[in-house]
Amino acid sequence: MGYPTPTNGGVLIIEDILLHLAELVQNAALKKYGIELMYLTRESYAAKKRQLAEQQKNNVGGPVGDPFVERYKSLFGTMTPTPSASSNSVTLYVNDPEKRVINLEDQDADGKPLKTRS
Repeated sequence: MGYPTPTNGGVLIIEDILLHLAELVQNAALKKYGIELMYLTRESYAAKKRQLAEQQKNNVGGPVGDPFVERYKSLFGTMTPTPSASSNSVTLYVNDPEKRVINLEDQDADGKPLKTRS
């Protein structure tokens, strides 16, 4: 039995993940295993919540009951970034029904782990 590595598919590296805040990460490996991953800042959370409220008001983005809209509604209706979160912190949303994700690590551009407050 070997250790997980990027080569054997046991480690997934997603570069520049913060370029798409408040959007589900688009990745074939995550999709294959039914895992949803999203990063949010306080600002991106508030902006996405406003956007969804406006869409619901104008019935834009699909009819009420549209699965994508409903998923976002439930996510943004129940999850709030920590009130004490500083302006440079992020909140991570992970939906992993089969509990495949063992560990997550945020790294800087040099591959060094970032400080976390979990």
